[in-house]
Amino acid sequence: MSDLDEFSRDIAAHVRAYLTGVEEIATGESPETAVSGLLVQLAQVSMAGAMLGAVTDVVPADRFEEDAGPDPDADPLRESLGRLLEGVDDIALTLKSEDAIAAYERERERSGPVTTSL
Repeated sequence: MSDLDEFSRDIAAHVRAYLTGVEEIATGESPETAVSGLLVQLAQVSMAGAMLGAVTDVVPADRFEEDAGPDPDADPLRESLGRLLEGVDDIALTLKSEDAIAAYERERERSGPVTTSL
């Protein structure tokens, strides 16, 4: 068995772990950990990519790979993740306006007693 065969098996194991992890997250069973879980999976597949990039024995003749086209097998996974992460962009938009929201809260007229000061 060559070192390249062993390396190929290691990369395949990383990719399988990545896909299994993303599929597990996409079930939606733990939505509160979805973003952090996806970050872990991204790190997993990035490590495999870095390992592939460091291999000097394998240099493709062309440095460009054609797009394989649509991947209908991945559509259910994409749709599940889309449902699970729906609204994440809304949070980002709100955070971008944090200063304006804080200014409004400071300046808006309030009726009744002040309950937030000592």
